[in-house]
Amino acid sequence: MNGPRPARLRSAAVPAIAVGGLAIVAALSVRIGDLPTSVGDILRVLSGGGDETQRYVLLALRLPRVLIGAFAGAAFGVSGALTQSIARNPLASPDVLGVTPGAAAGAVGVIV
Repeated sequence: MNGPRPARLRSAAVPAIAVGGLAIVAALSVRIGDLPTSVGDILRVLSGGGDETQRYVLLALRLPRVLIGAFAGAAFGVSGALTQSIARNPLASPDVLGVTPGAAAGAVGVIV
């Protein structure tokens, strides 16, 4: 069957791919840094083991940074969706975003 895919499958696949991508990027962000950290070290620290340096680096530095980044990104996404729904504008337009007045002010500043 080579027909078009049902919208149900497509609408379920997009969030699944997005969550999977977020998980991969978050795992890489927790793993990469000045202190070499393996996946085993991360799992050991999350289960309560590991040495003091690894616990500090992962639990006090890297993991909070990843979580704050994920929550901030989600907040930006929600605020953008709310802005578009309040403005009843399906796509971002320059007048809603204030780009047009800013561009005019920049042009006047450059000309003068």
